[in-house]
Amino acid sequence: MAVFMDSSPEPGFEIGDPMSPYLFVLIMEVLQMLLSQLIEQDSSFDFHWKCREIDLFQLCFADDLLLFCNIDESSVLVFQHGLQKFANLSGL
Repeated sequence: MAVFMDSSPEPGFEIGDPMSPYLFVLIMEVLQMLLSQLIEQDSSFDFHWKCREIDLFQLCFADDLLLFCNIDESSVLVFQHGLQKFANLSGL
């Protein structure tokens, strides 16, 4: 995604731009929906044992993203596939 500010030829936001947190929230919402769909569709995904009861698989803070799953190849591959799909869709 490219956002042009002040008719500048450079895409994106300046560091510290007040719009950055809002853009992060919007983009993380899209990623969360994408990962949720993949987790629902893939029966091999297993939640981390402490997160299973509440179906928690991700937390976002300020500008960080934490992903939680069981330590098995199939669960990690669901995240890898989701992140790759998100990168292809968003260009990030």
